Formats: sequence, C-alpha cells, structure tokens
Amino acid sequence: NSNRAVFGAVYEPLAGRGNCPSFTKALAGICADRYGVQFVKQTKVRDFTTSHGTITGLRTDRGAIALPPDTPVVLAAGSWTPYLCWRLGLFVPIYPMKGYTLMVDLPPASAAANTPSPQDVPQRAVTFHDMFIARLGTQIRMSAFGEFDGWSTQSRPEVDKKVRKSAKHISPALGAHIDAAPTVCGLRPMSADGCIIAGRTEQYSNLYLNVGPGHNGWKTAVG
Repeated sequence: NSNRAVFGAVYEPLAGRGNCPSFTKALAGICADRYGVQFVKQTKVRDFTTSHGTITGLRTDRGAIALPPDTPVVLAAGSWTPYLCWRLGLFVPIYPMKGYTLMVDLPPASAAANTPSPQDVPQRAVTFHDMFIARLGTQIRMSAFGEFDGWSTQSRPEVDKKVRKSAKHISPALGAHIDAAPTVCGLRPMSADGCIIAGRTEQYSNLYLNVGPGHNGWKTAVG
C-alpha cells in the first residue's frame, strides 16, 4: 500500500533487478577461476610512469608495478577516474553523485512465506519519480535520489531523513523496518549527458577509459 495517489503504471514483466555487490564479487570469482585474472586488493593507485606516449607502470601505496611493453591499461575507477586522469594531464568530465540506499530487512513472517502479502511487500520492482524499490530475497532495496557533495560517502542527516520519509510514504506498512534499516551511500560517476566515456585515449596509445554511465554502470558493464 502507498499513501501516494497513483494515476497509472507501466508493467514490464521482463524487467530485472540485481544485487550489485553480489554480482561484482561473483564476476571477480569467475574471472579469477576461469581466466586467471589476478586481483591486487587493498592497493591504491597514486600515479603512473610513462614513456613516449605509453603507460609503463603504476605507482601505488604499496610500491611500484612495472608493466610489460604495450600492456593495455583500462582506467575504470568510477568517480575517482578524473583524479587519476589528472595525474596524466587528461581532463575527463566525470563528477561524483552520491546516492542514498536503504537495505530493509523484511518482517520475519513475510520473509519466511513463499508468497508475501503484496500489500506489505513489493514483489518485484517499483519505480517512483524519486525512488527505485526492488525485492532482493529477504531484503528490499530502496534507492533514492542523489546529491553532489564532493567525494564524501557519508550520509547527511537531513538528506537521510528525507529518504526515509519518502520510503515510508511509499510503503507505510514497513515504516518501523525502514527506520531500522542502514543507509548505504555510494558515488555514481556521472557524465554531463549520462553517456559512457569509453575507448582509447589520444594522448596514450595503451590507455583506455570506461566510465560515466552513473547509476547504470554495473548494468552496462556486461553489455
């Protein structure tokens, strides 16, 4: 049930939804197990070494990493892509938009049932003008609007309050669970026109960019 007046709707039976962290971790596991991809974790890239228009190495907080000649370098660092490009003298029009998400645990009775009460729990996905609500197993993800707040991933109390108010307005039966839900903030790498910036750069022959679709990033990654 929703307190909002509904004048119409669009039903998309083939529409999908997914869990971003689970998808990313599973993809990384497949890349490592099937294709031998090596992941260097807990390592921050600080700068690059270059020679004659090519990237020859990485400078990280754990030391230098030399690259074999002509190794393709794909820069897909999300909202941090502009910073790394700046180290190379490149400008990329990407700006971080901080998005707010509530991960709501379902009430025990509904979570245990095979067919939860539809008036209490969204069964698939519901989209309003300021929120996207999706059922993910025994949780409901409520993703809200974003704000430009630099590279901070901390929620602001006044915005968090507004997000919860909007969520409870849409699903009033879950009010207490929405109040108890944690807020997760992430940075969406937004381009000015919402399009992906992808392809090889003119300045460096082995440097490729893949960034910019904002909140659609992980969905377009496998396209």
